[in-house]
Amino acid sequence: MKLKDFAKIYFVILLLHLVAIDVGDDVNLIYLSKPLLLFSLIAFFLSHTPNRSRAEKLFLGGLIFSLIGDVLLMFTEKAELYFMLGLGAFLLAQVNYILAFLNDARGKGGLVKAKPWLALPVLLYGAWFVYKLYPGLGHLLLPVVVYAAVLMFMLIAAINRGGAVLPRSASLLIIGALFFVLSDSALAYAKFVDAFSYNRLLVMSTYGVAQFFLLWGFLFPKLEK
Repeated sequence: MKLKDFAKIYFVILLLHLVAIDVGDDVNLIYLSKPLLLFSLIAFFLSHTPNRSRAEKLFLGGLIFSLIGDVLLMFTEKAELYFMLGLGAFLLAQVNYILAFLNDARGKGGLVKAKPWLALPVLLYGAWFVYKLYPGLGHLLLPVVVYAAVLMFMLIAAINRGGAVLPRSASLLIIGALFFVLSDSALAYAKFVDAFSYNRLLVMSTYGVAQFFLLWGFLFPKLEK
C-alpha cells in the first residue's frame, strides 16, 4: 500500500476517534479507534520492512510500546496504577525511538554532534515545563521527571539524525518528534495543572499526527524507492 492511501485510512481512524472523544457517548468507539491507530501504523511498517535492520527493529519496538501505552492509559480513571504502567510503556517507547534514531545516524555524523547548542533549547524547555508541573506532581515527581528527560532526549536524537539522512526524511521525523512533545506536554498540563477544555482532543490530535510523521520520516528513504 502506498503512503498516500494509508494516510487516508489512518486519518479517518484518527478523525473517528476525535469525534468519539468530542461526543463522549460511544465508549466502545473510543476503545476501538485508539489502539487501531497504532495497529495500522505497525501493519504499514511491517509491510515496508520485510528484512528489518537494527534501527528498524528498534523503531518497531517504539510503535509496539506506544500501542501498549495507549491501551493502558484508557483505564487511568479506574486506578492510578494504569497511568504509571502507561507512563512506563511510553518510556520504553521513547527509549526505542532514541536508539533507532541514534542507529540511523551512527557513523554518518549528526547535527547535534556537530552543533551541540541545538540541544540547549530542548533541555531548557524540558526543565521549564517540569518546573511548571512541580506543584501538582506529588509522589509522581520522580517518574514524571525521568519521562520528561527521556522525551527531551528523543527530540534531541531526532534533531541529531538530521545530519545523517536525507533532508526531507530528517524534517518529517523532527516534525513528528515536536508533535510528540506537544502532545505529552498537553497531557501532563491537563493532568497536573489544569484540565482545560478539549484537552483530550488536543492530546490525541497531536499524538496521532506525531506518530504518523515519525513513521513517515523514518521510512521516507524506502518509501521514495
